[in-house]
Amino acid sequence: MKFYRKTRVILRMDLDVPISEDMIEDDSRLVKSLPTIKLLLEKECKIAIIGHRGRPEGKTKTCH
Repeated sequence: MKFYRKTRVILRMDLDVPISEDMIEDDSRLVKSLPTIKLLLEKECKIAIIGHRGRPEGKTKTCH
């Protein structure tokens, strides 16, 4: 993949991490995203990161 210097980039990332008592229990998703973010920063990109926490309206999805 070719990266252009100083471009604007929107990252849609799955950063929903388990939190208990205001502490992150598993940061593996955050850690795995760092190489991508670091690469874009090295290329002097402007980055907007989009994510969410939890399921919409607090509902869980079941697969049948």
